[in-house]
Amino acid sequence: IVSHIDADGLQPLSALLQLDMSFNLLSSLPAELFHANSQLKDINFAHNQLRELHPALLHQLMHLKQLNLAQNHLEDASWLQRLAPALNRLALRVDLSSNRLQSLNLSSLLFFEHVQLADNRWNCSWLVRHMLRTPPASLNFARSWPMLSAWSVKELLNIQGVDCFDGQQNRSMVLLDVGAARLEMGSNCDCDEPKDELATLTP
Repeated sequence: IVSHIDADGLQPLSALLQLDMSFNLLSSLPAELFHANSQLKDINFAHNQLRELHPALLHQLMHLKQLNLAQNHLEDASWLQRLAPALNRLALRVDLSSNRLQSLNLSSLLFFEHVQLADNRWNCSWLVRHMLRTPPASLNFARSWPMLSAWSVKELLNIQGVDCFDGQQNRSMVLLDVGAARLEMGSNCDCDEPKDELATLTP
């Protein structure tokens, strides 16, 4: 179990392409940690205790493709605005699920391949305001909630939902595509075509 990394701990590994430090007890990372590792493509710090990232931490990583920071204690993600200028964000996948984020500058995430944001401590007012604007498909706030289908008690539906906090009170929003559910129900329905009884009446 690792709880500390020196600023020059990765310096001898200048050709490093992948780093997996998941399932440790890291609470912070030195700003200079990756200064000698500009070739890094895949970084995994999931399941640690990181509370914040220095804005300069990822600034020199021009080839980054995967960044997994799930299951940490991050309360801020402004460092995403300080990524390497030459980085192709359209090829970058970021996992920030299960942290302590309450709000984000979504405009800084619009051109990423995918950003996983499920299971954070979103402020309800902020979340509703941005959900109503229909965030791009590359951003995912929801997690799956297995629920019994109202149309078929034999099957479980994976309903998408988002948790948020109003003060200290936890609230949940269910994201249900009723149209898709009806289409699925109709495709499994062995029934006659519905008739418009009014159409048969004479004026």
